Amino acid sequence: APCQAANAFVASAAYIGTERKAIMTFKTTLVTLVLLAGCIVGYAALGAEDKPSATLPSFQGKELDGNELSFESKELASRRVAFVFLSSWSALSQKQARQVLASRGKLGGTIVFVCVGPERHVRDLREQFGRDSGVWLEADSKHASVFSAAFPSSKKIDRTPTLIVVNEARKVVHASSGELSDDAVAKAL
Repeated sequence: APCQAANAFVASAAYIGTERKAIMTFKTTLVTLVLLAGCIVGYAALGAEDKPSATLPSFQGKELDGNELSFESKELASRRVAFVFLSSWSALSQKQARQVLASRGKLGGTIVFVCVGPERHVRDLREQFGRDSGVWLEADSKHASVFSAAFPSSKKIDRTPTLIVVNEARKVVHASSGELSDDAVAKAL
């Protein structure tokens, strides 16, 4: 009888352990799914196009050639402008730059490439796309803050590629981060 009681105890403990393990597995799976859903929603919100409504504040920057650039500069004053934020090392950024250049006729304005990376790499990239491809700026932290006004849900631009298109009055008409199709880029411009 003691052996039977011991066997029954072991069997019930094993059953409870299995049940407990199943409950823990279920809880772990549920928590994982909730976190994954949150990540997907968060990523989609970051990569999605924000509804444009902001007017960009003034900004000051220096072109690679040392010329000052602002919305009051002859290159940008009263023009439609596409700001392309890219990373010198990113193939996705370079792809978007090519897409913007391929659709530049639809813009009817100026393209400003704001490039993150060492100045030497930014200059190399400009040479790769051609000196007449647009205005080139080496990105700095103030650009990330100024242009974040295009994204109401963000304090700064921290992803590349990012495309912001403003009209002649500096009102944002398109703002997106992440990969865009050729059609989406053409539509944005």
